[in-house]
Amino acid sequence: MSERKFQLLNICDYELGETIKALSLGKMKIARNKKTKELILIKVLNKNTILELKQTTHIFNEMNLLPTLSHQAIPKLIGANHDDKYIYIATEFLPGGDIYNLLRKEKTFSLDRTRFYAGQIVFFLDYLHSKNIVFRNLKLENLLLDKNGYLKIVDFILAKEVKDRTYTMCGTASYLAPEIILNKGHGLSVDWWALGVIIYEMIGGVDPFSDEDVMKTYENILERKLVFSSDFDDGSKSLIKHLLEPDLSKRYGNLKNGVDDIKNHRFFKDLNWNKLLKQEIQAEYIPEIKSDNELSNYTVCPDGEDKAEPLSKDKDPFYDLFK
Repeated sequence: MSERKFQLLNICDYELGETIKALSLGKMKIARNKKTKELILIKVLNKNTILELKQTTHIFNEMNLLPTLSHQAIPKLIGANHDDKYIYIATEFLPGGDIYNLLRKEKTFSLDRTRFYAGQIVFFLDYLHSKNIVFRNLKLENLLLDKNGYLKIVDFILAKEVKDRTYTMCGTASYLAPEIILNKGHGLSVDWWALGVIIYEMIGGVDPFSDEDVMKTYENILERKLVFSSDFDDGSKSLIKHLLEPDLSKRYGNLKNGVDDIKNHRFFKDLNWNKLLKQEIQAEYIPEIKSDNELSNYTVCPDGEDKAEPLSKDKDPFYDLFK
């Protein structure tokens, strides 16, 4: 195991509060500093669940990668720690809530707002890909908003350094690129496919492939069944088709011009990339925030029964990680 790269979080300094997101391996919770009352986000991961689902390597990947990353769309990492039941990963609190619930409330986003969000995701993916890191967890639930209405992208559980291809079947069904479903091996370009799904969702209000039957979802993805409502203009339809391209030799983001094929596409012709990078564009939607402890932009989830069992040191693969 490599040397620890993150600060140890003193869990005793915080009171764990509301759950704002259910995760496959645990929960994302609000936590309050007992002295200052300052809020942070803590991802609470169940060690037994990690072991049962054979996700140990993903946890090590996340813990190794997160401290090395610095980008305006990545929340500040405060620290991490563990006990005999859980791993705790703490990041800055983001008062604006997530895009998933916002879209459910507003039904659809305007083309301009979609451009604004999508452009930030393009910067984020370009940064990760420059380090040969594939994210594999791009979805509306993982897009959070800061107080100015700019995106922060969370949950690096599936992020991995990839020089060529990897073969792990992982991710959320409706965002999976065809090559993941077909187990052909995949690389960085699966993130550009997921961006295409997100752009479609923001404009159309629904995702393009999802079905109650996950096998039908996979079938829709492999057949690339796309139906565009009148909310889509020609530019958005064109970009979505270029991103949701099964043929890797034709998928935007994966060609010789790389990210420039996306940034120079006509869908983004009215977006000032330099101003967006400097966060000089005022967001169309700015979250209503009445105080530093504002939680109204989040939907609180029921906690359910805690079935975590303590692990002994000799059975805990993460013990040395927190020395």
